[in-house]
Amino acid sequence: MRDDFTAEIKRNLAARVGHLCSNPECRALTSGPQDDPEGTVNLGVAAHITGASLGGPRFDAALTPAMRSSIDNGIWLCQNCGKLIDSDMTRFTESLLRAWKLTAEDHARYSLGRTAGTSTLVGKPELQLYLEIDKIGPDVYTQVPVRRFFLGLKNVGTVLAKFPGIRFNRSSGLGLDQFGINGNYGTGLPQLPSQQEWITFRGGNDHVIHAAEELMVTKLWQPGENRDVDGINVKDYPNLHTRSGPTHHRWEFKPINFRCDISAEGIPTVTVEKEFPSESVVWLRR
Repeated sequence: MRDDFTAEIKRNLAARVGHLCSNPECRALTSGPQDDPEGTVNLGVAAHITGASLGGPRFDAALTPAMRSSIDNGIWLCQNCGKLIDSDMTRFTESLLRAWKLTAEDHARYSLGRTAGTSTLVGKPELQLYLEIDKIGPDVYTQVPVRRFFLGLKNVGTVLAKFPGIRFNRSSGLGLDQFGINGNYGTGLPQLPSQQEWITFRGGNDHVIHAAEELMVTKLWQPGENRDVDGINVKDYPNLHTRSGPTHHRWEFKPINFRCDISAEGIPTVTVEKEFPSESVVWLRR
């Protein structure tokens, strides 16, 4: 026996996405007029995210009949995509379909009352790494120089990026600045418990990046290496040496090749990298 949707739930699923297919690669309009002035054409289907009956695509035995037939278990698709998701269950998983649904509803929400030229109904989120040097400054405790970086994400796509995430390896040469972005221990995304060598930040339901916006996630820092007086021009520092030793030291920061994985709901995780050259600074001895 199938746990089917009611007619009202089908109408609501269609209306919540503006009668567009929820597949971000499709977005086909699913309703329109017939030649009959009182008639309409519907090419959309209210598809089940988890199967409506035993043996159905992505069937979840833990759900009750009421849960299977609820609006939470439905997604609005065109007929082609409705057939597609049930023909390849390995590719079209429950989590992917739920991501489609969330993103499609967000598209409709942020497109309400907007003209076609400013609508976000077409396209998908596209994230890029934001990693830039902030400054070289003293470590709070040791007062030796460290090179600080801002780490964030940019949405260069045309639609909302929901549940953004970023993770990088501890061996990248950059560590987390415990004081956060603004010195108040704040981060733009919550940090997840460490998974072996990975440091991971992942957004929840309230974390989104709108099109053409940036989200600062955290601050990173790189320790320098003390090269003593090597490379320091005595003409610039005529009092470089005193009885107690050199007054200044040269600190060197090694080149960085930073690699990380970035992600959002509805799009595949991608690995990106950015390189920074070596840099040195002359620092007053403490």
